[in-house]
Amino acid sequence: MKKALWFIFVFMTLSVSVAHAAGLPTKSASHIYDTAGMISQDQLPALEKAAGAGAYALYVLTVDSLGNEGADAYAKRVYKTWSLQGNDVVALLSKAERRIQLYFVNEALQAKLDALPTDYAGSDYASRPSIDRFVGKHFTPAAKNGDFGKGLVQLVTELNGFAAPQAQETPAASDAATASQTTAPAAPTAQDKLSGDTPLTFSNAPQRESADVAALVLKTVILIAASCVLLFALFLAGRYYYCVFLKRKGRAASEKIWLELTKSQEKLKPLLDIYNGPATKQNLFPLVSLIEETIQAVQTLFQSIQNQPILIFSGVSKRELDKLLERVDTSRQESRGIAEQADELVRLDQTNSQEVKDVQNLLAALTGRVKETASQYPTSFRRIEEEILANSQKAEAVYIQQLTDLVDAAALLRPQREQTAEHHKLLDELPNLLAMHSEGPSKIQTTEATITAELEKHGLRLVEWNPYEKTAYALDSHKGLSRALEQGDLRVANTYADDIRAALAEAVQMISQRLELRAAVQKQMTWAGEFIVTFDVNVKACQTALHTMQNQFAPSDWSAMRERYTAAAEAFIQITGSAEIIKKAWAEQSYAFAHQLLNNMEQLSASAESTLQEALQIYTRSMERLKEIRSESSSKWSHYQKAVTLQNRNAIAIPRQLAQLDDIIRRQKAKLDSLLSHPLIPLHELDALHVSFSGNVASFVDEVERIVKEKQQAERRIREIRDRYNSVYARTRSRRISGSHGRNYQAQMGEIDRLFMLGMYTEAVNHLRDADHAIDGMQREYDEIIREEHRRQEEERRRQEDERRRQDEEERQRQSSSSSSSSWSSSSDSSSSNGSTGGDNW
Repeated sequence: MKKALWFIFVFMTLSVSVAHAAGLPTKSASHIYDTAGMISQDQLPALEKAAGAGAYALYVLTVDSLGNEGADAYAKRVYKTWSLQGNDVVALLSKAERRIQLYFVNEALQAKLDALPTDYAGSDYASRPSIDRFVGKHFTPAAKNGDFGKGLVQLVTELNGFAAPQAQETPAASDAATASQTTAPAAPTAQDKLSGDTPLTFSNAPQRESADVAALVLKTVILIAASCVLLFALFLAGRYYYCVFLKRKGRAASEKIWLELTKSQEKLKPLLDIYNGPATKQNLFPLVSLIEETIQAVQTLFQSIQNQPILIFSGVSKRELDKLLERVDTSRQESRGIAEQADELVRLDQTNSQEVKDVQNLLAALTGRVKETASQYPTSFRRIEEEILANSQKAEAVYIQQLTDLVDAAALLRPQREQTAEHHKLLDELPNLLAMHSEGPSKIQTTEATITAELEKHGLRLVEWNPYEKTAYALDSHKGLSRALEQGDLRVANTYADDIRAALAEAVQMISQRLELRAAVQKQMTWAGEFIVTFDVNVKACQTALHTMQNQFAPSDWSAMRERYTAAAEAFIQITGSAEIIKKAWAEQSYAFAHQLLNNMEQLSASAESTLQEALQIYTRSMERLKEIRSESSSKWSHYQKAVTLQNRNAIAIPRQLAQLDDIIRRQKAKLDSLLSHPLIPLHELDALHVSFSGNVASFVDEVERIVKEKQQAERRIREIRDRYNSVYARTRSRRISGSHGRNYQAQMGEIDRLFMLGMYTEAVNHLRDADHAIDGMQREYDEIIREEHRRQEEERRRQEDERRRQDEEERQRQSSSSSSSSWSSSSDSSSSNGSTGGDNW
């Protein structure tokens, strides 16, 4: 066993080595060996499937060149090297020789090919062998278009369209193959996928496949129908259980609302037995009635949900349940509001008595404190005692009312609570009030003495202000304080005390405010003096600049500056006048009036400063613009002169429009020089002329550069065309070609020379295209002559090759007829050694 395995391994190694030594790819499970890359990658899968799917297996090998070996010998070597059998066919494609060669060893297949009519592939193939006719009809047309994959698929499809192979088979095997062929349906080939043609089919295909397909379709329909029924049933079940869920949810929510309303009703029942007053009739009775109505509505809603039918084939049940659940939500919100109102009424019942007692206790404590304070301070408390008595009577009335009526005692007694707190604050403030009453006159006198001392210290006079008015107001307020204390009105007395404190503080503060105003006025006056000095200098500078403008420019250029200078000068006069008035107000200590005048002066000075700056800017801009015009006009004229030099150096013809522009530029330059030398320069006119002059110069320079560039490009193109013509003429003059192209070229070049003289370089380039086309015509005619010579040489080569093949075919037929009487085995051996071969060139 080991020896046998070793022998097989050595045999396979030698086979692979021989295949590699012969320059052939190693045979594998594939049928396509595209070593020359002649078949599209998109067609390889379909071709691979078609090559091995039929009765005959097609093995395709593409090579770059056959070298010195003949195509038939190369194909035979492939067949033997790969150890192919009788049903295998080799298709050898050579890219360099543009040839396909078939090789096989199968007499039956050869006989079927020999049975093809002589005009099977047309009259050109009538005298050629049968294999050549077969290849010429099914492969060569596609190969000439470069679609080798399509041609090979057509070839293998038609090859498998013949009957099942008979070569190299025993009679029993032949019968079995015939029987299997008659029972197996013809499968679609890859050619059907590529070309869309209908493959060859057999007339005796069985009916079983049709029945199987029908049964499969029926099963599929039944399965789809069952799935639809199941999905519909699941949908209906889902709808049913969802409606059941909604009903349960609605019933549970209704029961919960009913329980909450019942609890609120139970809470209010004891109150109905106790209270029967106006507040009770207004609040409690309507709430009880509302609870009863709501309970009845909830019960009705519960019954509606309970009795709602579930219709699984309709969506009405879900819509009705959704509406009922919306009503349930509304009822839930109403029940919450009712519960809150009921809890509030129960709370009032529980807290009213205590609220009244608390207020009475507060009043009692306040009464005790008033008595204790009266024993300490000799003053009247008549107003507080009267208010305490009134509040006590109100608390007693509320206490009697809440016994029979469900009122809000806290709301009714809230004013009494607030007033009691206010009374405590007044009692706390009483010592300060008494101190202000006793010490007030002395504080007023002290304040007046302080004011007098400050006035003398700072040299202030009572002009525009009088702090003694505040001390007089404080003295009047002290008299009011005395009256309020005598009457026992502590609230009014506290107000007078606050007024006294505020008046005295304001009187003292007026001195510091007056000093701050004097300091601010003094600072503003310092600024005003500095501004007047500076502005006077600027006005004089502006006046000098205006005189310069008037001596150098036209009136239209300096009129706006004169208007602004005049406005600034008038404003300066007003400022100096205000300064005298301010000095007088300062001497009289009319600081407020002086401050107002200084504020006005600041606004007027800002406006005057802005106007003066505008006037100076007009002067600055005018002088700078004049300088720019002088510089730019000189630079533009230099550019113009360079463009004229470029024009003359390249000897270009000037178009009429460019000549007109040149004349305009020269006249504008003369006018510019004239305006610049004028004693009163019109700056606006000069500026407009300069802008026009600059634009014209730029256009002139761009146009000259463009024309020069076009001429240079045209000259370079003409040289290229002439060189190409000379090259093509040198190649074609040895052939007999038409002279029309040369005459056309000469005519176009003559027209180009004429356009060049006129300076029409773009039009000359357009004619160069026509001259180039004439050269192309010469080249195409020459190429056609060369192709015709090659075609004739190829036809002669093919004729000689066909003659050689015909002689080989006649020799093969003679040998075949001489061996026809031999036995099956000897015939088989002879066929194996003498295979069939043929092909075609594309």
